[in-house]
Amino acid sequence: VVHQNLESRCRQYNQAAGEFPMSTKKKLSSGGTTGLFFGIALVVFTGILVFTYSQSIDSVEELLFDQIEGIGREAGKNIALNYPIIDRETKLLSRNRALKDLYVQGADNPPGEAETAAFIDWFRQNAATEYLTIGYLSSSGSLLFASDRTTTGYGSALPSTSTSTSEYLEIARARATSSKDLGVRIDSTGSGELLVFLSRAINMRRLEGTVVAAIPLAELVRVNLSEHMDLSILDRTTGQLIYQSDPSHPRPEQ
Repeated sequence: VVHQNLESRCRQYNQAAGEFPMSTKKKLSSGGTTGLFFGIALVVFTGILVFTYSQSIDSVEELLFDQIEGIGREAGKNIALNYPIIDRETKLLSRNRALKDLYVQGADNPPGEAETAAFIDWFRQNAATEYLTIGYLSSSGSLLFASDRTTTGYGSALPSTSTSTSEYLEIARARATSSKDLGVRIDSTGSGELLVFLSRAINMRRLEGTVVAAIPLAELVRVNLSEHMDLSILDRTTGQLIYQSDPSHPRPEQ
């Protein structure tokens, strides 16, 4: 009986000993599967993050591109609409009968100045563009006539003499070019006011000189820039930089 009990216990022990490695293997196998699962999940999660980040960058770039494209279209539309009007009006300023006496007689010629002033008065009342100042220069650059000069007999529509208007004229003179094509430069005054300065050679036989003028920037182009955005206007034909909202930025290439 004792022998049988011992054998029974041995069989039970051997059976238990045989099952122990199987339980351990199952536990090890379960732990390995869990680690593998977390590894795969980490790779998938990282892939999702990279994909989301890439999509975010693309979305921001697309948004910025749309904003830049919109501003470009708006500026181009404004210029295409307003430039031909300004071009026609300055052609009229460069060629009119009132200039003959002004340029033949020269400066300090009351009859010539009065006739030119009457013409400028009429011109301003009928022009589509707001002209802040208009002046006529001789071939040497000396001032023959200024719309803001106080002279008896000048038209009532002309503005009174002021420091700001005189500054407009001085900047216009400094930016003037003696070309029959319209010269356009955008610059700021001492107070930071942005203006468009125009110049054009007198287009009359045997008369040499230049007409200069200043108009508000909004008369040529209206653009609302967002923060950290810079607008540059470049003449592709001449390569001339007409306007740059932030001069500290590098000059744009054509």
